[in-house]
Amino acid sequence: MIHALEKGRRWEELGKLASDLPGTGWTLLSKQLGLPALAISTEKAHEWYSPSDTTRDGGPVLQRIPGAYSFAGVSRIGVFLVLILLIAACGGEIATSGPTASPTPRPSATTVPTPAQIETPAPTPLPTLDSTPVGPISTPEPTSLSSLPPTLELITPEDGAGVEVDAVRVMGIASVDAAVDVNGFPVEISADGSFQLDLDLEEGANLIEVVATNLEGAAAFQERVVFFISTAAGLPFTLFYPTDGLVVSEPEIEVTGGTRPEAVVGVNGVPVDVNSLGIFSTSITLEEGGNFIEVLATDIDGSVRIQTVAVFYLP
Repeated sequence: MIHALEKGRRWEELGKLASDLPGTGWTLLSKQLGLPALAISTEKAHEWYSPSDTTRDGGPVLQRIPGAYSFAGVSRIGVFLVLILLIAACGGEIATSGPTASPTPRPSATTVPTPAQIETPAPTPLPTLDSTPVGPISTPEPTSLSSLPPTLELITPEDGAGVEVDAVRVMGIASVDAAVDVNGFPVEISADGSFQLDLDLEEGANLIEVVATNLEGAAAFQERVVFFISTAAGLPFTLFYPTDGLVVSEPEIEVTGGTRPEAVVGVNGVPVDVNSLGIFSTSITLEEGGNFIEVLATDIDGSVRIQTVAVFYLP
């Protein structure tokens, strides 16, 4: 059967003839690998043939490769023999028709520098301190007590007070070594620091400025605005001090007010002198706790004005 297939035929034609045989499969290796070998398989065996040196009718006689068959699969011996023949025929190289696969690059390990290879930055030099000698540091001189402004406190009149008379008494307390001026008029200071001055008022608002200056030239200032509102009917009368509900810590208190110069004034039933400006003043002794002070003024026409205030003495 093999001789009949190859007789007078080319190797490429043998494959077509073999494929026509029932129950036979074939593989023409000369077509795939460029080798003179023909594989013919049946249902029971798989045999390999190659052309021999013997010719018949002008063509080579196929001879079966000994041991190159197996039942239910190709034997290991046949496979090895075929591989040897293929390698010998190709000169040690087997050419494949598919593309050559490029080798997959293998990842390489990252080289870790040694401590000697690591460049150490040069240390930054610290700034040097200037050795230039510094002159002596001046210490501010302590402030003397005499350069502080003197004490100044106004007792009367109250800021924004309204009066019915055209004169008012300014009373206050200042440092004993200070010089006090009221609207530019010098005022004498007593041993306890108290001072007072009577001023004429004009109709309407009147500004009162008090300045206390010590020997060093330091000064303290106080201002008050008093409104003079005259009355045409009856007897004018205003109690300057004390105010109702005043709390004091000293047992003696000055009671002062204003009316007409010809009026008669009494404080708690005791007559009090009135000066040419209509201003009266007296001192009374307080008892501890609450004290009522009643001030009465009357004139020759029978006009009477009475005002009562409460003062609390809390020692």
